[in-house]
Amino acid sequence: MCSPKKVRCFKCLEWFSKSRKPIECPKCGDFKCPNCNSCMCNLTKKEKRIVIAMIHTYETFMKEKFNLTYDFSKHKKIEKELN
Repeated sequence: MCSPKKVRCFKCLEWFSKSRKPIECPKCGDFKCPNCNSCMCNLTKKEKRIVIAMIHTYETFMKEKFNLTYDFSKHKKIEKELN
């Protein structure tokens, strides 16, 4: 499974380390940014669509290029909300 060690907040664009065990939002499955406390819940519907498309693109690339999988299941709730 592919899992980056650092992620970038979609709201404030600051990087943060997953090794510090950021809180996962129970509603959207995204990590709460320790810098601004945002997650996908704080994005507009249009912004959420962009993030979901980006995650799917990343997931497909990792599978095709390196035969690695990404667990998208935690983002399914948000994706269903957008359809």
